[in-house]
Amino acid sequence: MKKLLITLMAAFLVTSLFAQSDYFLPAKGSNLKYSIQVTSAMGNQSMYVKQYLEDVTGDKAISVTEMYSNDTFENPMQAQKIVYTITPDAYSVSVKDMMANNLSQIEGVEVLEVSGDVAYPKTVKAGEEYPGATMKLKGTVQGMSLIFNITVGSINAQANETVEVPAGKFDCVKLVQETTVEVMGQEQVVETTSWYAPGVGLVKQLADMGMASSTMELISK
Repeated sequence: MKKLLITLMAAFLVTSLFAQSDYFLPAKGSNLKYSIQVTSAMGNQSMYVKQYLEDVTGDKAISVTEMYSNDTFENPMQAQKIVYTITPDAYSVSVKDMMANNLSQIEGVEVLEVSGDVAYPKTVKAGEEYPGATMKLKGTVQGMSLIFNITVGSINAQANETVEVPAGKFDCVKLVQETTVEVMGQEQVVETTSWYAPGVGLVKQLADMGMASSTMELISK
């Protein structure tokens, strides 16, 4: 039971790698490519991600994130398309839409409560905090009826830093955010630290969920 719950919570938290890489949308026509190194008790694993902006029409922007098993970036293993609502100050998305890929793995999903949307600001300043959102849902996994409480925490802009990754050296804003998934009294928290470069997008990201950690770096743009 405990192993199953941990696996389920990890699946939700992996979504943050998709969603968090959308902190700020890439320029239309650019393809941001990343390497991800995952470390856990089961060993190390390498993955690769490509992100691009598919379309911007009116107040809607569509971002696509694709995951690959190698750096040839051919035949994606998984893809997630997220539709954002554009406001004067931010790109906004519902928690349900952000987690759509993982929700599809649960039978009979019913959203019980939603509080707010996740808003990714267009302009970030060190020292500022941007609100997150929560969602409560129920569904069935392997015959068990479960309640999930998901909290996408506020985004804290901590500092301006210069970061060097395979794609080069970038002047960035450092952002920290916590995402929490609680299932049947068991809670798992992932702390995500991201570095964003204006006009580029996500440059580097560290995610720590205790039982596993990952490092995501921009390798080309």
